[in-house]
Amino acid sequence: MEVMPATIRDYDALITTLRARIDALQISHATLEDIAGLTQGHVGKCLGPAPVKRIGLDTVFLVVPALGMRVVIEQDMDAVKHMERRWEIRDELRRRPGIVRLRFSDKAKAKFAKEMGTLGGSVRKRFRTDQKTRKKGAKDAAKSRWRRIPPADRIKHAKSLNRIRWREHNMQRRAAEKAAQEARRAAKAAAASPSRQSAAQLRPAP
Repeated sequence: MEVMPATIRDYDALITTLRARIDALQISHATLEDIAGLTQGHVGKCLGPAPVKRIGLDTVFLVVPALGMRVVIEQDMDAVKHMERRWEIRDELRRRPGIVRLRFSDKAKAKFAKEMGTLGGSVRKRFRTDQKTRKKGAKDAAKSRWRRIPPADRIKHAKSLNRIRWREHNMQRRAAEKAAQEARRAAKAAAASPSRQSAAQLRPAP
């Protein structure tokens, strides 16, 4: 079945062309998914009457050959006339020919991350500071941040912190009082228990 060449200038035109080809071949979405190696329902989500997701470039290069078509990129003279005045000649001195950027596998990425983590750990270990120095640095940083806050906001922030500290203090005091009361009750119960046992022993038998 011959396919007339189609000029695709936007996403909608691409979808229309693919749908027309599917209708011309009279094949189902399941058949197309099986040929293209896509998951079940993927074509319907992208090319159905009510698509729920946009078709990606990788999927396009799987669907197009499965439909017996190919993608051809050619020069558009009308576009050249409009765009050529905006094309700037690149600086050859800044060009780096021969450099090939490769895509790393997951295994290579994991190995690289492990090596960088080991390197970072050795650097931290080399420049590790004691607790006193770290505490002083944190204190100086807090003072620097505090100076940048307007006086009115400082007062407001200080009042908020005081309320929080007072609330925590009251909670701790109440917990301590509750624990002390329970300890007194336990001690009182323990002291009363022997006296009850001795009174029961002294009581004459009937």
